[in-house]
Amino acid sequence: DDAGIGDLDDRTVVLWDIPEDSRQEFIDWYAEHYPGVKVEFEGGDAFEELILSPPTTHVPHVVTSPYGEDRGDYIHYGLDLRSSWAAWGDELLASIDGEVVLAGVEQGREYFGQQVQVRAYTDEGTVLVRYAHLVPRDEGGIYVDVGDEVERGDKLGRPDNTGSSSGDHLHLDVRVNGRYIDPTPLIDWGNE
Repeated sequence: DDAGIGDLDDRTVVLWDIPEDSRQEFIDWYAEHYPGVKVEFEGGDAFEELILSPPTTHVPHVVTSPYGEDRGDYIHYGLDLRSSWAAWGDELLASIDGEVVLAGVEQGREYFGQQVQVRAYTDEGTVLVRYAHLVPRDEGGIYVDVGDEVERGDKLGRPDNTGSSSGDHLHLDVRVNGRYIDPTPLIDWGNE
């Protein structure tokens, strides 16, 4: 899955909920392993109100590739979850109320394959959630259109492995005010 390559011009890492007395340890680690990367911190409650719903019907939820994983050539700025329409009949669900701003292939980012992006406006700012590697629309894989308003839990489409992907899964990434953040602690996983 090459989808997490992200914006190569943005060399900023934003870490969330890191206690002040531990921050220097992270700054030093990034300086050693990723010279030139700028490290920023968001306060412990910066995204307190930003709660996402689970993005797939597949249960139990299984992370197949975590946010921030070093893939040699790049850092994965998404969260990969086990999900497949072909194998299990899974579907993708809106994690947040918002407007569909992309339903198909994004020019210049074809490695994400077929995708849906939902934009929401929250107290934290503009939130953009991407659901990538869907079954193509002409095969019934995308259920929404640009401009549609969706609510948490609405069905968006069917997970697949379109784009640069080696198998069926959901690549989920979240940007707040244009910066990637780790969606893992924001998702209400229920009792899992």
